[in-house]
Amino acid sequence: MYTRSRNLVIGFHGCDRSVRDEIIAGKSFMKRSNNDYDWLGNGFYFWENNLSRALIFAGEKREREPNKIKESDVVGAFIDLGYCLDLLDASFLSLLKVS
Repeated sequence: MYTRSRNLVIGFHGCDRSVRDEIIAGKSFMKRSNNDYDWLGNGFYFWENNLSRALIFAGEKREREPNKIKESDVVGAFIDLGYCLDLLDASFLSLLKVS
């Protein structure tokens, strides 16, 4: 079902500036998202090659939840896709079904 991708991508995660600073300083790790509305399941969500979109997301979240994000910012990461289900690859679309 999964194929080994030989791609590195640059991902951007929208968050609070203090969270970014803690992660960059090595004082904490990213927390895995575990919400009912996470449409791709539990894990870490990044915008691929899109710093601006990650910053917009953080701003939108700040408006919805001002107690979680006081200053919108972004963490960037190089991500090795490894074994993944690439929903942009037509050969994987047949694996999806409506429930």
